Amino acid sequence: MIAVAVGVIIGLPIVLFGFMRLDERPGWLSWTILLAGLAITFGPATSAAITHYVEPVSGRYDGR
Repeated sequence: MIAVAVGVIIGLPIVLFGFMRLDERPGWLSWTILLAGLAITFGPATSAAITHYVEPVSGRYDGR
């Protein structure tokens, strides 16, 4: 959960900067910044969702 929050806090400003740069100076560097920001933002959330889905059921509420 902390990785998701850190990813969003760090990744969203990078995405916004990539969008602004893409508007002013389109090119491969702008696309790289934008895609890196998206990867930083959505990478931890996707990883957590997959881990939660694949993880075997264990814990306090088993069988309910």
